[in-house]
Amino acid sequence: MSVSRIFGQNFADRLGILVSGLCAIHCALTPLLMLLLPTVSFIPHSEGLHLGLAAAIPLISVAAFAPGFRIHRDTRVLGYMVAGLVCVWIGAINPGNALSFVTSSFVTLTGSAFLIAAHRRNRRLKRCCPTPALRTGDDNF
Repeated sequence: MSVSRIFGQNFADRLGILVSGLCAIHCALTPLLMLLLPTVSFIPHSEGLHLGLAAAIPLISVAAFAPGFRIHRDTRVLGYMVAGLVCVWIGAINPGNALSFVTSSFVTLTGSAFLIAAHRRNRRLKRCCPTPALRTGDDNF
């Protein structure tokens, strides 16, 4: 049974927007907290948190985008999703510490923005055009 059947059609998109938004807030605030409060020993910045988000976000994204894509076949949603997931994974995993902390946060923020845009577009297209035959190709989403 799919997530959308259990919690409603837009639940996975809403959850995706929420998790991507929390990821963006975390990535934006952590560097600021580190600059403003250098003596604070606890700042929520751990590898476990990053790997957990990096694992949860793709699962939520697939749960949201797969049913929607079957309906609307909008490649822009797919493109935003792929760009967002790649950015989130690069920022979260940061292979070999190739990126500085600030650059890694910026890449992850960019990925979160792409994912939020993809979830919003996916929701609008599912709501507006429930079947492929009704879709007009209007790009005002």
